[in-house]
Amino acid sequence: MTDIRRPAADSPAARLIWSIVSAGLLAALIGYQMGWKWALAGVFGIAVHELGHALLINALGLGPARIQFIAFLGAVTKARSPAPTELKSAMIALAGPLFGLLAALPFVLAAKLTGDLSWA
Repeated sequence: MTDIRRPAADSPAARLIWSIVSAGLLAALIGYQMGWKWALAGVFGIAVHELGHALLINALGLGPARIQFIAFLGAVTKARSPAPTELKSAMIALAGPLFGLLAALPFVLAAKLTGDLSWA
């Protein structure tokens, strides 16, 4: 019998595939309800927000952090170990929203350049 190689359920390849599928499903849901610009902005914004958490987790030596999209809901960032203090935990929590503000910049710039306020 031929052995068919598939990635293990918790392998990096499987996590990446499911994250891409989940992000695509989220984008499809947002796109269906509000249009492709909102879908692009929504998934990009969530990714940048989670990247903010992940970068600080790694900078504090608590990583490597893993970002995983969850179909139809959003995403989550997981640290390898918990924050040792409440201050570091609060910093990690705030890093996502603060970094996420950067996600708005390309869309505000597109609105300014095109004059189409649906980008902003």
